[in-house]
Amino acid sequence: MVAHDVNPILHHVDRVVYLAEGGSATGAPEDVITSETLTGLYGSPVEVLRASDGRLVVVGRPDSVGGHDVG
Repeated sequence: MVAHDVNPILHHVDRVVYLAEGGSATGAPEDVITSETLTGLYGSPVEVLRASDGRLVVVGRPDSVGGHDVG
């Protein structure tokens, strides 16, 4: 199954494959969908936040996208 939003299916899966920028990470969702893992895959700072209702929110840092400095 392919999903761009994992939140609706997250409670049904025990393993994920995350593809980004020509690389991949495989494992349990709590091990793969992390700030450290996604930062490594994208080569740019990414924060993975958990909302109060358990949903995951993935946020890229706008000041690092394409090397542009937002100020």
